[in-house]
Amino acid sequence: MKNILEILKELGLEVPADKQEALNKAVAENYKTAAEFEKTKTKLETEKNGVEEQLKAVQESLKKFDGVNVDELKKQIETANAQAAEKEKEYQAKLDDLEFSGLLDSAIVGARAKNAKAVKALLDIDTLRGSKNRSEDIKAALEAVAKDNDYLFDSGSSQSSGTGNTGTTGTHGGNNNVPPTVSAADARAVMGLPPENK
Repeated sequence: MKNILEILKELGLEVPADKQEALNKAVAENYKTAAEFEKTKTKLETEKNGVEEQLKAVQESLKKFDGVNVDELKKQIETANAQAAEKEKEYQAKLDDLEFSGLLDSAIVGARAKNAKAVKALLDIDTLRGSKNRSEDIKAALEAVAKDNDYLFDSGSSQSSGTGNTGTTGTHGGNNNVPPTVSAADARAVMGLPPENK
């Protein structure tokens, strides 16, 4: 392939040596060879074919939506999103309830309650559920209940020493079914009955 200087020389035009570099640069910036043009043309044709194929695919996809009411479709999407958000809210509420119940039950067992149901009845469950510091507030609430209703909690002294239970069998109305290691007051508490008035 001839460069521009050779072509000009064949035409009888001589470019001075100090101007040849500038001429080559100007030609390179403004003109392309036939080979470069063909290369660019082939690349553009390939890209054009690719775009045409993509356009055909999009047009085929759009045919599936012929006759579809866009507003109705938007409404259905909004309804589905609202239902999904509601289900997520319900799931989170159930998860929170499960976590709270586990925390409360664990604290009641840890406080050595004799009757968990009776202890729960004395707690303000809704306030504890909405608490920011559930663990501490549940503990404080259980301590308050234990202070006013100590018969609902096992202090541990009756089981460890075995004292205070002797002679209970056969007392309090002839209740011979109470084992010697359980006091009548403890038995009433376990059954959810109030303390016996003496």
